[in-house]
Amino acid sequence: MAKQASRNSKKVKFDWTNLEVVNAQLFQAASDSQLRCESTLGSSLINHYDNDILSGRIEFFELLADLKLLIMDCHWKKDQTFITCDNDWIRFNFSLSIDMDMAVSAKNTISALSPSWRVINNPRDSQIEEHVKADTTSVWATLCCKPALLEKITGLQLDNMPELLQDALIGYEIDSFHRYFSFSQDLNAMTNDLIHSEMSGPMRIALMNAKCTEILCKSINEVQKLRLKPSLVKLTDADVEAINKAHYILLNDIKASPTIAELASRIGINRNKLFYGFKELFGLSISELIQDKRLELGYQLLTQSDLPIIEIADQAGFKHQCNFSTAIKRKFGLSPSKIRVQIRC
Repeated sequence: MAKQASRNSKKVKFDWTNLEVVNAQLFQAASDSQLRCESTLGSSLINHYDNDILSGRIEFFELLADLKLLIMDCHWKKDQTFITCDNDWIRFNFSLSIDMDMAVSAKNTISALSPSWRVINNPRDSQIEEHVKADTTSVWATLCCKPALLEKITGLQLDNMPELLQDALIGYEIDSFHRYFSFSQDLNAMTNDLIHSEMSGPMRIALMNAKCTEILCKSINEVQKLRLKPSLVKLTDADVEAINKAHYILLNDIKASPTIAELASRIGINRNKLFYGFKELFGLSISELIQDKRLELGYQLLTQSDLPIIEIADQAGFKHQCNFSTAIKRKFGLSPSKIRVQIRC
């Protein structure tokens, strides 16, 4: 899917050392407005776009301690393919809205669909093809750091780090590492703060240094707690295939989603195995996935259409507009009406 789509879009190559110079090259057009700022705590480059490729905001930050930050809050009008060279940078991606295919090898393509956070580390000198689909919205922040920074933050040597971080730091020499998790309420709020902060200039750079350190600490702590929990279910290969089928069913009928009992009957496994196995495989429960995808659809309709909010709530699967508005604000940090005002400014 990613490879076929990528032939219809221009491929652009970049790495995490040239963020400040890729503006026109990356999106094949200059930004409509650009604001650069430097301070003793780092530098920032904020671009606003409204062209035939995308509309919205993209920010690049060069922060202290070899820490980089990329913020995207935009709508894609055309398919776009990036060739990413991570070298020895580790990515922590926190996505409120994402729809992307990552071809990490000739045989392995990963789809990033639901709001979540993930750890990504690819072999040095590898080139990862990442495809963004037209008519989708990207609202996410990616923090890039070196292994040495993780050792400083945790106060731990590699051998004493949580198993997942060991896998991320060691395994990337051989194969791509990609692991994703559902948002906790705290991480969701932190991601909202990171993306939607109203501060500007040197104070914004200072804030990003603090927020990036905070969200890294929180995510690492959640990994540590997660790894202490024993697996609640044993899954066979057939179970995994059935649960992946359930995931596909849910993504393709998000408004009229079946109940867990109906879904279990449809894919041929028992309800408990589906309930716990889904959480085990995808890092979030079935109800969390449904809620996240409904809110993502609602966000897209708010930013891409002129439909009344009450109609958007209905199309996104909410029976009452007030419930939709409350859920949208909790997820994205802004009410539906303010999201519309922001995207059109």
